[in-house]
Amino acid sequence: MIHVAHFIAISCYAAAAALAAAPFARPVRAPGNGVGPGIIDAARYLFALSEKPYETETTPSIKDDQLKKERK
Repeated sequence: MIHVAHFIAISCYAAAAALAAAPFARPVRAPGNGVGPGIIDAARYLFALSEKPYETETTPSIKDDQLKKERK
């Protein structure tokens, strides 16, 4: 029984090592035409994150909805 457990453990270890070494065996180019598009995308993402808190004063919740219904 222990030999089966060892076989499974060694097989999983070998598969993980092969999967981790795959990028070195066959390098893949990064998408885009260089650093410029990546910087632009990162700037747009950070800008969107910085604007999100100003869209609403508070986040909607069930209590807010219930209070609005009670006020009507």
